[in-house]
Amino acid sequence: MGRGVANSLPATGPEPKLVGFIPGKDFGLVDKSVRYLRSHVLLNQRYFIAHENILNLTRKTEAVLAQYLQDKQKTQLLLIRYANLKEAGDAYQSFKKTYLPEAGGKDRLRTEDRKWTLARQRSEFVVIVFGAPTEADAEVLLRAIEEKLPKGR
Repeated sequence: MGRGVANSLPATGPEPKLVGFIPGKDFGLVDKSVRYLRSHVLLNQRYFIAHENILNLTRKTEAVLAQYLQDKQKTQLLLIRYANLKEAGDAYQSFKKTYLPEAGGKDRLRTEDRKWTLARQRSEFVVIVFGAPTEADAEVLLRAIEEKLPKGR
């Protein structure tokens, strides 16, 4: 029965536009690592951030999580689009307060595992890099994504 239903479904639909904003293989994107999601529960299943919904993900938000190989180490890139600028700002501040409290208000922190986490807000987008081997590696991914994001509304 399951095969019958699966076979009756049309080919896969179009890729979400948000996926087009992430850097590709020339930046070390790992094949088949891109995940499109709208829930902090689904995010935590792929990459645990916090028990609480500190990024304020809802049905109105959309997110892409992708894995990169940098210097033979796995780095995670999370791109989230919020419904508006205020929601993005609130989520960004919540993330910095909860996940980066030792950063002293900055957008980056070298974590206990000696890897880097960087976060930025650009208009209604929040971009976070987790586990970069160096601060420069994280910056490269952030800049690559910022170049692709639409300029403010």
